[in-house]
Amino acid sequence: MSASTLPSSLLLNGREFAYAAIQQHPAAVPAGLNGYEARVLERVGAWLSGAQEFTLTTSGSTGAPAPVALRRRQLAASAQRTGDFFDLGPGDRALVCLNCEYIGGLMMLVRGLERQLHLTVVEPQADPLALVPADAAFDFAAFVPLQLRAVLAAGHAERLNRMKTILVGGAPVDASLLAAVQAQLTVPVLLTYGMTETCSHVALRRLNGPRATTAFRVLPGIAAGQDARGCLTLRGDVTDDQLVVTNDLVALDTDSHTFEWLGRADFVINSGGVKVPAEKVELVLDVALAEIGAPRRCFVAGRPDERLGQAVAAYVEGPALAAAAEAPAAGRCWPPAWASTSSPGTSCSCPNFAPRRWQARPSGHVAHPRNPEFDWMKMPFLKFWGPWLAGLLLLLATGPAARAQGEADSTRTAPKADTTATPAVAPAAGGAAGLPPAEFETYNVKGKGVRYTASLTGLYTTGTVERMFLSTSHTANLSFKGGHWLVPVALNFSYGKQDGVQREREFLLLTTPTYQQGRYKFYALAQTEYSNLRAIDYRVVGGLGVGYQLYQDTLSNEVHVSYFLMGEKTQYYTDLQRQVLRHSLRAKGKYTRGGTTLTALVYYQPAVGNVNGDYRVNGTGALAVRLSRHLALAVTYAYSLESINVEGRAPVNTNLSVGFTYAAGK
Repeated sequence: MSASTLPSSLLLNGREFAYAAIQQHPAAVPAGLNGYEARVLERVGAWLSGAQEFTLTTSGSTGAPAPVALRRRQLAASAQRTGDFFDLGPGDRALVCLNCEYIGGLMMLVRGLERQLHLTVVEPQADPLALVPADAAFDFAAFVPLQLRAVLAAGHAERLNRMKTILVGGAPVDASLLAAVQAQLTVPVLLTYGMTETCSHVALRRLNGPRATTAFRVLPGIAAGQDARGCLTLRGDVTDDQLVVTNDLVALDTDSHTFEWLGRADFVINSGGVKVPAEKVELVLDVALAEIGAPRRCFVAGRPDERLGQAVAAYVEGPALAAAAEAPAAGRCWPPAWASTSSPGTSCSCPNFAPRRWQARPSGHVAHPRNPEFDWMKMPFLKFWGPWLAGLLLLLATGPAARAQGEADSTRTAPKADTTATPAVAPAAGGAAGLPPAEFETYNVKGKGVRYTASLTGLYTTGTVERMFLSTSHTANLSFKGGHWLVPVALNFSYGKQDGVQREREFLLLTTPTYQQGRYKFYALAQTEYSNLRAIDYRVVGGLGVGYQLYQDTLSNEVHVSYFLMGEKTQYYTDLQRQVLRHSLRAKGKYTRGGTTLTALVYYQPAVGNVNGDYRVNGTGALAVRLSRHLALAVTYAYSLESINVEGRAPVNTNLSVGFTYAAGK
């Protein structure tokens, strides 16, 4: 980031430091800095000077602290993702009160430098707002739970509520702090999930307001999965496209890109063959104690037991609970044993606690919260290389037909684009991308609300015809009922030249209301189009269909199959008019790595009752290379075969398209 695009300075412990001087640190920085101030300026100076690697020490919360080297591009990608997610930009004010020697504080600095924020940096302490003037206002801040608790206790809730967003992370949020946040704060407060190896957070959980939830939502562009233990795995640009395997047991829902944290795999108690996540029980117990009016610190551990091997025991700080209070607290907890301590080493158990609640749970439920049938796409080789191989096979299969095609005919073109699908920087919708229009889906819409995406593509196409044209695509999607219902609407228009003549015009309007439940999708379809390029005066299509997701992860890598029964009516420029009822079978594979996306699609659409005499076959391989947030280089190879055509039109058509896509969406 060029210093000229930044605010001219930052505030550090109440003193102003110019970025120009920081770049020359220590020569140009006034004397009298304490150790922390010097380290902050060293971090900022290194970033402004273009340093490509930063070494940090892990916090030690999950093991011995260890050094981790992170590349500049990883940190920049994390800052961009957070800035985009929260709409942070020039003029916004950020409070940096986390230790910059760890990833949380460093990323606050990088976000400020990359997003041109006004930075106010203070030394980490329990109540950081006590270090800034009472009239100082901020839009964005990140705290550890200890700080957030102290800030609320000091009566600063009104100041926090004037912010746009607050992050809290680095340690668990207990029940009492959660209750305080929900009672006092209207500003969105989000609990973060992340670590040094992922350049801070990669998932967020809303703690307050009507959108509060118990699940973390994985941020866009991060691929989340599980290993054989049921532990979370992560991959993305923030990990330098390396797989990070955590020790966190999770219940992962790849359809909604969310997970619930169950506890650490290394903090699991094996009680009679049942895997009990101690930390998850601690969270339940913490809430139970607060609800009975006896909030106390507690922990859960395994206790030797002749019958079970390990019994699950809870240890509660302070005087022993009265029996009337202990019973309801025990009733809220899963484990088959209960203990409280009044002093170290003394405990009592509750033998009447009913163990059948645990016995009813299948072995392995916690370690493997989702245990679907065997999924061949989860084999590592097929998962990462399957879509690439599918695209290669598609190109090889269509090559001989491409060489055998007849003379070019300006009434022929590639099938239109699959207007779905891809992120804003993927191959554009419409004729430019060469994907069939039917069976439209939108994969980048999650949750409730409306999303609108527009793209403009300029392409040069060679193959059956040579042409240069522009294509504009507009997609709106209404999502409701938790994302189960989608109503996408797509409009596409292409206009361009063939042989120097402005004569290509194609128009498509399409909607596919969709209901999604787990891996299944159920569709309705309505479409209208015209194309002088294909001699179509008008075509209307309606249909119903079902699809099944063989594989999908949080990066939208996927393998998907679908079936439609479609009725279509086509009026050509000639006297030919056709009404046909068709089957439509589709297979789709998509793979994303870094900024590159490869999509392969194959369609087979035979007429009902005339499978051998009236059919279409379409195949497409599309490669998109993201150049910036909105701009992508798109390369598409498309093959189509129609058994029935307008007179003089060859049945086979192939096209290679190369162009740029600019997309902007809400």
